[in-house]
Amino acid sequence: MDWSRFKNIAILSFVVLNLVLCVLIAEKKNKNYVLQDVQNRRMQTIFTNENAALYTNILKEFYPMSMLRLSLANIDNSEVCKTFLGDVGNIKNYIDNEKVVYVEEGVGKVEIYKNGLIKYTKAILKVKKNNNAELDKEQLKNEADKYISKLNFLLGNHVYTQSNMINDGYVFEYNTSYKDKVVFSNYVKIHIKQNEITEVDILNFNINGYTNEQKEIASADEVLINLLYSVKEKYYKTSKEMHIMDLDLGYFIDTTTIDDYLNIKAEPYYRVQINENDVYFINAYTNELLSGK
Repeated sequence: MDWSRFKNIAILSFVVLNLVLCVLIAEKKNKNYVLQDVQNRRMQTIFTNENAALYTNILKEFYPMSMLRLSLANIDNSEVCKTFLGDVGNIKNYIDNEKVVYVEEGVGKVEIYKNGLIKYTKAILKVKKNNNAELDKEQLKNEADKYISKLNFLLGNHVYTQSNMINDGYVFEYNTSYKDKVVFSNYVKIHIKQNEITEVDILNFNINGYTNEQKEIASADEVLINLLYSVKEKYYKTSKEMHIMDLDLGYFIDTTTIDDYLNIKAEPYYRVQINENDVYFINAYTNELLSGK
């Protein structure tokens, strides 16, 4: 027997066997954590029966995810005030519960909270003149894009992710990301009404990497079906159809639950927009709807 030839055949067989095993393992993993056609069809049928509709792409992958480590960012209050209010020499400030309030008469006020939230409110909304045409949504977004580029104190790169209508105006939201996931808790929300930027809400954390442990998350179809049954009565009562306009997966932390601002753990959440007004957060680990959001 040609032992050299036998050895080569044995090695080749071993390599082929390993390739086959790798393919089988990948197929099993793919089946476990990738949305199947039968799941998608089931979801579509349920939505049709409930007079709801999907107007966005559905996330097909739902691989296990770690939590994301965050910590409270150290931002210079004077720089924030100068950005929004201008000359800091004319600014008055006072402490109100868990926030510091900075006010400049005729310009507006800036509130900086203990949990990192920054809220700017314009003092007076200018009366819209008859000869000023109302800007459309895309034009308003362009104005928001220009505005956020001036906020030099922000940490990270904030990218536009969604918009919704609130009180006859638009809110344009910008988020940072880590790896390939949006960090919902790092946001800038720019409120525009009657062509004026009336309010800006900012929450900005340091991102310190993933935790070691990974846990399985709910699939997008499970999340959407659960959300449908949880909120459908709200829309039935007002005779509104439910249109799923946007769906994404990222990281979120409810700031009311933070105990240690240097060691924050954000969990995976789905963010779902229904129609142009309503945004819901669903915990991806538990498939539970966050109340009050």
